[in-house]
Amino acid sequence: MTDKNHIPEKILFFDGDCSFCQYSVQFVLNHGRAEDIYFAPLQGETFKSVNHLNSNALDLNELLAPNGSLVYFRYHKMYLRSSAAIWLAWDMGGLWKSVIVGFAIPQLLRNKIYNWIAIRRKKIMAFKKESSCLIPSQKQKARLKN
Repeated sequence: MTDKNHIPEKILFFDGDCSFCQYSVQFVLNHGRAEDIYFAPLQGETFKSVNHLNSNALDLNELLAPNGSLVYFRYHKMYLRSSAAIWLAWDMGGLWKSVIVGFAIPQLLRNKIYNWIAIRRKKIMAFKKESSCLIPSQKQKARLKN
């Protein structure tokens, strides 16, 4: 998967060992209108391939750190932290597009808020009573990459 022609235009890369991140994937699958967003763990082959093509390769250890970042690959560009979340919401469609106003907030402040949540993501998930694993439909399964 090293050819740009075979890489989906939109991929949400997430920490495959993080329950908050996995919940986020489930949320996008269940609430997003767009069906052109694919999903792959940061630890997988898809990320390695896409990151290899990126002129500014990302450090996987930094992305998986306690205040790490989700990565949203969108039209051959990598977005991190709050920018990734805003573009992802935009691409989900519907009312989620309204999140685009977040770009009016300076990136430094947006990322401070993102980092605050990222550092506390395990505590945030502790309040979620059920721990259910995603059982994707056939249609959803096609959007999951390794």
